[in-house]
Amino acid sequence: MMQEHIQYDFLQDGHFAELKDAELLNDRIQTLDSIQSYIGTFFSKEFVLKKVLRMNDAEIAEMNDQIRKEIDIDPMDGGISLPDGGDGITRYPQDGAGGVVTPDQMPDYEEPEKEGN
Repeated sequence: MMQEHIQYDFLQDGHFAELKDAELLNDRIQTLDSIQSYIGTFFSKEFVLKKVLRMNDAEIAEMNDQIRKEIDIDPMDGGISLPDGGDGITRYPQDGAGGVVTPDQMPDYEEPEKEGN
């Protein structure tokens, strides 16, 4: 006697998985962008790499190795260009020549004068 037996083998939807990965990466980069001015003040680089970008120790080490290699390659040949004193994550204002303006070089904030006084 023949029994009815239907079995479905679902393969992973590569397109959906790729879109989901891209969406997650985009969300992480947007989060990184929104907190980048707080790195070094309220958040450590390690915290950002592990909690925001969701990188494990091996991925962090691999990324650091890749960055070190790419710094030695001309940007026109696929290398990267970091501002002087930059670490690839922390963002500092730059002067007209592209040099980093460190926080201690920034002018102090002065309250604007009120009109009529």
